[in-house]
Amino acid sequence: MPLELDGLPRGRHALHVYPHGKLGRHMTLINEALPLVNLLIDRKDVREVDLGRIVVAKGGCDWQSVGVRCVQTGRKLQLTCIDPKAMQFITATFVVGVDLQTLSEEIQRQGFNYV
Repeated sequence: MPLELDGLPRGRHALHVYPHGKLGRHMTLINEALPLVNLLIDRKDVREVDLGRIVVAKGGCDWQSVGVRCVQTGRKLQLTCIDPKAMQFITATFVVGVDLQTLSEEIQRQGFNYV
């Protein structure tokens, strides 16, 4: 079940969503991360998606690299989702024995590039 926007204002670069059973405490995410978080939430092997800190580009300079950076530590996957104006740190916790190569292919099929 995809996330639903609740309409609370979060600025030009972020959205706020209704609570979901797999989301952590925070429910604010950058615009570009919504399809990625929906992809993670729909997977049966994901236990929790924790939406972390958001950083906004200042001074009129956009980030050059746009996409997703993934680092695996145990059963957790640290994702850094970067769009031209904002960046968000997301942590996904998986069940034991997940093939992250399949996940990376799925993320690339969604149109996200690896940074």
